[in-house]
Amino acid sequence: MLRLMWDMLKLIWWVVIGLFRSRASLEAEIVALRHQLNVLRRKSTEAARFSNFDRLIFAASIGSHRMF
Repeated sequence: MLRLMWDMLKLIWWVVIGLFRSRASLEAEIVALRHQLNVLRRKSTEAARFSNFDRLIFAASIGSHRMF
């Protein structure tokens, strides 16, 4: 339970910080994350499994981009 509360607090913190990041900073992070995904795809032989927390973060990030 404490772990879930800590994860939610971190999520809220990153959403607040994300409101003040520049467009160039966001683009640089996207490029880095795409690179990491490509490296992981080459190494992994099976499909990635996403947790509910991963899905929550993904949905929150999509929702925040649609607001602007």
